[in-house]
Amino acid sequence: MTPSLGFAEALVAMLFVLTVWAILKSLKRTRYIVWAGLFAGLGFLAKASLGYFFFAGLAGLLWRFRCVG
Repeated sequence: MTPSLGFAEALVAMLFVLTVWAILKSLKRTRYIVWAGLFAGLGFLAKASLGYFFFAGLAGLLWRFRCVG
């Protein structure tokens, strides 16, 4: 039972950090919001509690395609 505990947490933490990095990077270069959406989606698949970042990344992606082009 011990080997099955906690292995996903390192992946979730890494995806969380990558999502926040891409969101901050997208403030200067808007194309990074696509990476933020990708990382947030992968984080959502790894653990559903990261769903808020998935929706934030999706909203940023939709904004980019609608307003920026």
